[in-house]
Amino acid sequence: LAFDMFMDVDALQKNLHPSEERRWPSPDELEEIVRWTADPRLLDALVRPAGAVWYRPEPVPATNEALQAVAKLLEESSEFVGSLHEGAADNVWTAGEVVDLEQRGMDVIRQVLAIMAGARQAMEDEAHG
Repeated sequence: LAFDMFMDVDALQKNLHPSEERRWPSPDELEEIVRWTADPRLLDALVRPAGAVWYRPEPVPATNEALQAVAKLLEESSEFVGSLHEGAADNVWTAGEVVDLEQRGMDVIRQVLAIMAGARQAMEDEAHG
């Protein structure tokens, strides 16, 4: 694994050693570590302080049917969000409204990211095939 990395592994190990005073990896080293480990715990630790979440899309074929499914989901979500105008009008949101809004938003994001990943995978497969 280490021999395929684009950085000097010995320098990286030294930087990460607990006794090293300046053991914080550079942004380039950090990117390489994330690429090679793909460790969900590391990804969680990196984005949690920013109040963010990460998502690894599972590629799905970027077909017309998949795009139509996203369009339908967006339409349904739009209608749902529009139905929440009372909560938005007085800035009083119920727990149920927030949970529903978050779930629908994440559904849309997951589907779009999966289709994007599928399109990229198809493009790369074509380029290498």
